[in-house]
Amino acid sequence: MKSKPSKNGPRVALFVLALCLIAFLATVWNYSRTHPFAENATVVSRDGTLVIEAVFPPSRNILPGQRVVVAFPKDTTPARGGLIVSISDSGIATISLDSEIPSPADTKVSVSIDGTVGPLPLPETP
Repeated sequence: MKSKPSKNGPRVALFVLALCLIAFLATVWNYSRTHPFAENATVVSRDGTLVIEAVFPPSRNILPGQRVVVAFPKDTTPARGGLIVSISDSGIATISLDSEIPSPADTKVSVSIDGTVGPLPLPETP
């Protein structure tokens, strides 16, 4: 007795392809939600110290202590790590780097949230 071959092969392949596409789109959506990019970021001088000032969309849930990744133009290091020191209600964040800032003030940089939270030292009270 011969068995008939199934004709569901193209349907199964299409279903698997659709599942892969949905998984990919969900991954991209989740990454963009948890790793927002700054709309505008610049190196500024505050009291003689260079820091980075970045503007994030106010709808993002960004808190002091979050780690960031900063890329400088024409830098030999592809990216440097930093920490959000403070953020205003309008989404303007002050960022300090783990290493020395390699560019002068008024340099445009690229900033994105790392997704992890680092320790933020609290100011000492007398």
